[in-house]
Amino acid sequence: MRPPNDNSTDRQTSDEFNMTPMIDVVFLLIIFFLVSSHLARQEHRHAVTLSKSNSALQTSIGESIAIAIDHQNKVWIRGQQIDIPDLKNYLNGLHNPSSPAIRLRVDRQVGYAVVETVLQSLHDLGIRNVSIATLPQQPNT
Repeated sequence: MRPPNDNSTDRQTSDEFNMTPMIDVVFLLIIFFLVSSHLARQEHRHAVTLSKSNSALQTSIGESIAIAIDHQNKVWIRGQQIDIPDLKNYLNGLHNPSSPAIRLRVDRQVGYAVVETVLQSLHDLGIRNVSIATLPQQPNT
């Protein structure tokens, strides 16, 4: 807006808004939601049929590292297949004090021996915050 002059003959008031900052904010929000939705989809990249549990709790994903074990006993982290013997070395490179949680997504056909090997690797690295993703069991009606 223009400051008023002392000349009363040329007094025009203008209510114009600068839309550039608002457009910038909208574009930043669009980019943020595109990136965050891409990161959220990475956890579900590999199809895993989860087991059902009566004690399933809702937890937030937050900054957890998702480890998926598919029906062929293949371990996947961040879209990359990792051999079970190399799991410790790979996680040792990823784990730092700021990554608070590991989220295991295990197919229901996987035997406990495979899950135990992964859990032992996490324990050996000192990672204690581990959750296993399950589906809530439907009540019998």
